[in-house]
Amino acid sequence: MKNSNPSIVFFCSSPARGGLELNVGNLATALAKRGNNVIIYSPKNTLISEIAENNQIQIRYFPEHSKYFDFKKAKMLANMLLEDNCKYLIITHSQDMEFGAIAKFFNHNFKLIFHQQMHIGRRKKDPIHNWRFNRYDYWISPLQIIADDMLRLTNIDPKKIKIIPLGVDPNRLQNANISKSEARKKLNLPDDKFIVGIIGRIDQQKGQHIFLEALNYLKADFPNIYGVISGEITQGHSDKYFQTLQEYIHKNHLENFVQFINYQKDIQIFYSAIDCFVLASSSETYGMVTVEALMSGIPVIATNSGGTPEIINYGEYGFLYTPNSSLELSQKIALTIQNQSQILQMAKNAQKFSLENFTIEIECKKFEEIFT
Repeated sequence: MKNSNPSIVFFCSSPARGGLELNVGNLATALAKRGNNVIIYSPKNTLISEIAENNQIQIRYFPEHSKYFDFKKAKMLANMLLEDNCKYLIITHSQDMEFGAIAKFFNHNFKLIFHQQMHIGRRKKDPIHNWRFNRYDYWISPLQIIADDMLRLTNIDPKKIKIIPLGVDPNRLQNANISKSEARKKLNLPDDKFIVGIIGRIDQQKGQHIFLEALNYLKADFPNIYGVISGEITQGHSDKYFQTLQEYIHKNHLENFVQFINYQKDIQIFYSAIDCFVLASSSETYGMVTVEALMSGIPVIATNSGGTPEIINYGEYGFLYTPNSSLELSQKIALTIQNQSQILQMAKNAQKFSLENFTIEIECKKFEEIFT
């Protein structure tokens, strides 16, 4: 039976449990709380499905599909969308891009949207990609630099591209009511140190080794410095990398200068505990942790790559350094320590900027402008 109430459908087949999936779930939840009729299509036992279940969002479990030419299941999707009176289908994962385009071939009654969170990567101007992009009514890029890559590497109609930054809920960051001293006590961190923090899964691409090398440069001139690394090890994937980090710490006598802690579900405790945030990834398309740090009002030092420069407005709201340069990172940390009043004012300005541009409410409103 066809649903009489027009719906917004999020389709995501990804089994991963990372930032992309979390961002999709958060956006769907926020739109639903604002009164939109949101439905999530997802396989069972995924992060997306769990978010839907935990937030009482309507969910329809969809079986796994082939990345290419799965016409049978695409027609099944088209029929389900017709039943749910779908007006907007939001595809969020690159593996589902063609699948959504084929579904529209069978059902023309909805607008097809791709919600981009990763760089396009390479040139895609061949006839097959042209056909896929032409099926989409809107292409949502989180930053101008990412949209520019789309225009440079594809033949997509520029009129289809909209810039909507991924949003963070400031209530998760500003309602902790916890002092720096209390936060450090909760995390078993020293209360009398200048603490520099990095957060993210333990992985070479996240650059924890660069962070440690920077601390090693600084320890002689700044004996009060202390690093905290918050993140989880992916068993079977990053075990050897973690062991390499431990060996580096021992070899360079950094045991009293750095500490590993588990990822904190209450992330504001982490941000409240540190004096400075570092993003050491070689490249991040859109680092949500950078936005969280800005919104928490703490100084940010980040790699000059990916979408990060645009997020901190090309150095206006934080320091940028060359990716993989631990020496340059150490110099930026030293500047932060030596210019506290100036840097704290920068952080205050950055917090205001982030609240004006990167909240989940702003993201929802910009999507709703498309829906209307």
